[in-house]
Amino acid sequence: MAPAGRPVANYTVKAEALRARKLLGWTPMQSMLQDEIPEIVKEEAHTHDLSLEVSLE
Repeated sequence: MAPAGRPVANYTVKAEALRARKLLGWTPMQSMLQDEIPEIVKEEAHTHDLSLEVSLE
């Protein structure tokens, strides 16, 4: 709970990942979301028969 009594729901995943790395020795195995977005957009465009006229790079 936040000091004003409101639930705190906006903690970032990054903070939790830092905790996982520190406490558990965890390391991510996949690429970052920013690296995945261009491929996701291309796949969605193909799925919906859209052409991409703008470079995503």
